Amino acid sequence: MKVTASAVTFIALSYHPTLFYSLLDITFVPEDYSMGRRILQIIVIGLVGLNAGYMVYDAFGALINGDYIRPTDGEYAGQLGPWTMFAGLANIDPMSTLMKSVFLILGSIGLLGLLLYIVKPRLGSTVLLLFCFLTLWNLIFGSITSFITIIILLAWRKLYRAARTKATVLNTVSEPRHA
Repeated sequence: MKVTASAVTFIALSYHPTLFYSLLDITFVPEDYSMGRRILQIIVIGLVGLNAGYMVYDAFGALINGDYIRPTDGEYAGQLGPWTMFAGLANIDPMSTLMKSVFLILGSIGLLGLLLYIVKPRLGSTVLLLFCFLTLWNLIFGSITSFITIIILLAWRKLYRAARTKATVLNTVSEPRHA
């Protein structure tokens, strides 16, 4: 079993809550979570960047050239994705300027949310959750990336709240009472 200095420090400091609390960062998350958080942030940035970036690229190209990117060969050559059935249910022509604009606006919201997530992760994650819920209908690639992103963001929020609650309890227990 490999024990790192970080793990030893975390275990040792957990026996002295006041010192432990003072070493927590501003988000109240122990350093054991920081590496996992960075990895999850990179995954979220990659998934949302691909999804929103492709939406903006495809919609912008469709508005300028008049058509979306379509497969050129294979079983689905020349066809749009399965999302067109949802557009049809909403009585919106997939080739209309309205639908192309919806794609462009949703993709732009995703990219702006991504920038906000990089600068202010807590607020940005809320915008990204909204974006991901709004793009679940963009079947196959958009649905998969949005679903994975939703799971990661909600799981991180749960871990964050648990760590913050634990840090608050440790601080409350360790504070001396003044008469």
